[in-house]
Amino acid sequence: MGKDEAAIEAEIQDKGLTAPRLTPQMIDAAIVDEHFHVFPGTTLTVCALTLRNGFIVTGESAAASPANFDADLGRKIARDNARNKIWALEGYLLRERLSLGDEIEQAVFGFAGYLTSLTKPITLGSAYNAAQAADAAAAYIATRNKR
Repeated sequence: MGKDEAAIEAEIQDKGLTAPRLTPQMIDAAIVDEHFHVFPGTTLTVCALTLRNGFIVTGESAAASPANFDADLGRKIARDNARNKIWALEGYLLRERLSLGDEIEQAVFGFAGYLTSLTKPITLGSAYNAAQAADAAAAYIATRNKR
């Protein structure tokens, strides 16, 4: 985590912003492997970061003047550039998970409403068996698919 990230993270925590979000630690935890390659005769350094699901993110760096090329600095810059791309990918994934959570919540409330709207309302409890619950769920899904 860089100094800027640490300062932003501290500000987020100081303000008590507690909604689901990404943290620098989450970005780092997504990385499971890294490889570097410097193309022979150039200053071009490429970093390939492998994420936990196998997806590979790349970053690159190149010195404008070969006299300024430093392999360690090139790797650091290439890795930072690759790591910065992960924020957008993980941000999309988090938003997708949050939206699916909303859909699941709406479906559960809809299903509960459906159960109570039946001629003979059904309440799910410990005495209710799985087959009856599955039948009720199938009937609910059928009514939703007709819309």
